Amino acid sequence: MRLLPLLRPSLISGLSLLLLLNCSSSSPEGDRNAASNASGSDGASTEGASSEGSNVTGADTTGSGGVSNTAAAVTSSDGSGATSSGDSSAATTTSDGASTTNTTGPIFLTGVGGSFVGSRDETDACQGLEIAFTPEIPTVFILVDRSSSMWDNMFWDPLRDGVLEVVSRLHEDVRFGFGTYTGIQGDTCPLDLQDVGIIDKNNYAAIEGFYSPIMHPGVSTETPTPAALAAARDMLKTDFATFPGPKFILLVTDGNPDFCDSGATECRADLTVRVLQDLRADTEVPIRTFVVALPDPGIDLDWLTAFANAGAGQPVAAPRETEFCDDIVPATAALFPDLDPTLWPQGSYGETMGPEVPYNVDPAQQDQLVEEIAGVIAGVKSCTFDLEGELEIDKDREDEGTVVIQTISNPTGTAQAYAPDGGDGWKVNEGTQIELVGASCEALRDPETTGIQFGFPCGIIIPK
Repeated sequence: MRLLPLLRPSLISGLSLLLLLNCSSSSPEGDRNAASNASGSDGASTEGASSEGSNVTGADTTGSGGVSNTAAAVTSSDGSGATSSGDSSAATTTSDGASTTNTTGPIFLTGVGGSFVGSRDETDACQGLEIAFTPEIPTVFILVDRSSSMWDNMFWDPLRDGVLEVVSRLHEDVRFGFGTYTGIQGDTCPLDLQDVGIIDKNNYAAIEGFYSPIMHPGVSTETPTPAALAAARDMLKTDFATFPGPKFILLVTDGNPDFCDSGATECRADLTVRVLQDLRADTEVPIRTFVVALPDPGIDLDWLTAFANAGAGQPVAAPRETEFCDDIVPATAALFPDLDPTLWPQGSYGETMGPEVPYNVDPAQQDQLVEEIAGVIAGVKSCTFDLEGELEIDKDREDEGTVVIQTISNPTGTAQAYAPDGGDGWKVNEGTQIELVGASCEALRDPETTGIQFGFPCGIIIPK
C-alpha cells in the first residue's frame, strides 16, 4: 500500500481524503496512473503524478457551487496521445499510436457538504486512481442578544472580545455571518436586528468593524429571540442559494425570550422551541443551532436546555405548561405567517428531554469563553465520509485500510484503530461510508487537528 503525502489542510474546511489504488496495469506498456486536479473553494490546485513517464490530466472542479469538467486525457510514454474535455470520456493513445476511447464515469465523494468529481477508466479501473477530497466550508451565523441586560450584567465587552478572538482564529476556515438583536417597545419592536451584511470567509475585519462600536442603547430593551432566529434563518437560506453547504447558528443570550413585550416566559419560550425545531427539520436548508447561555440569575436554564435540544433535532420535554397562553401578539405574529397565533403549544414535545445542554460560559472568564465557543464551532466537522455510490469497500477486507489523523503537534499523524463494532476508531457503513467513532471522532473535531488521511490497498476499493 502506498499513500500520497497529505495536502496541508485548513483547520476546519481543508480536510483531504487521498485514496491511492496502487496496482499493476494490465497493459503491456506498464502502469498508467489516472490523476486528478481539484480546485477548492479557495482556488488552490492539487496535481497528481503518473508513473512510467505517462502524463495525465484529471477532472477539474471549481469551488462550491462551481462547474466541473469530468473528462480525463491520458498520454502514453512515447508522447503521443489525444485529449478530450467536457464529455465525460477519456481518450487513450497506446505506444503503437493506435487510439482508443474508453468510457469514464464520474466518482463522487462527499463529507461535510463537500464534493469532488474525478474520473475512472471502466476498461482498466485498477491501473491507479487518486481521489482528492475537500469538504465544503461550514457557514456559522453568530447571533448575539443586544438587550440592555447585556450591559447591566457587564457581559457585553468581555463577550465581544471573546467572540472576536474566536472569529480571528477561525475566519480563514469558516464562513462567518454576524448579527445582534433587540427591540424597544413603542419604537423598534417587534424586532431590531442589525447584521454585518456579509457572510464569507476572511470576515474578521468586517465583523470587528461592526461589533466594536456598539454601545448601550440608553434605555431598557427587549429580547425577541424567536423573531431574531427567523431573521437569521432567512439570511442563511438566501446564502444557501449561492453557497450550498452546512449552515449553523450560534445563539448567545443572557435572557429569556420574549415577543418584544416582556411577557410570560413559557409562551415566548414555546414559540422559540417551535422556530428551532423548524430550522433543524427544514428539508431544503436544515440549520443546526447551538445555544450559549450567559449567567444572568433570572435566565431559565430549563428552557435553554429545551432550546439546545430543539436546535439539535433532539427530543424536547416542555419544562412548564404552555397550553393556556394568550395569542401571539399581532406584531410578532406577522413575522410568522405560516403559524396559527392561537395555537398552543407551538412546539412539539415528548416525555423526555434529549441529551443536549446549553453551553454555559462566563464572559469574565475570557479563556474559558474563547475555548468553549471555539470548541463549538470546531464541532461542526463531520465524522462521516461518503463514497457516493461509485466506489465500494470490500467488506471482507475493510480492516486492511488505514486512517491517520494529523495535528499541529504531530504532523505525521496518529493511526486510528479499526473499530467495526463502535468504540474508538473507524468503521465502514454498508461498504460505502467511512465513519470515525468515539475518541477518533472527537480527535477529528479538535481545533488542533489539521488533516485526515485514508489509505486502502488496491482490491479493497471496488469501482462500480
